[in-house]
Amino acid sequence: MSIFNDPGFVEWLATLVLSVAVALIVASIMSSSAGWLLELDPEHKIWAFIVGFAFLCGLAMLPLTDQKTWGDTLLFMAIPILAILIYFLPTAAAINGPG
Repeated sequence: MSIFNDPGFVEWLATLVLSVAVALIVASIMSSSAGWLLELDPEHKIWAFIVGFAFLCGLAMLPLTDQKTWGDTLLFMAIPILAILIYFLPTAAAINGPG
């Protein structure tokens, strides 16, 4: 039996994909708007996008939690934040590198 035949899993996966897609769109709009309004340098616009995307993905996990305690919920929300920040670590090194 395939896991994709389980309606609960398909609903959870669809919610996850939709939440991350909305976070990506909102983070792009926020970083672009902040860059334009605050006249940020390109490297600061990228930082605004990375941080905004990470925190929006963390917030997007809130509806997916079935945890009953605040500690478990915050831990579940911290996982995407840490994953995105680690993923963009080479980008951060390139932005702040010599030159």
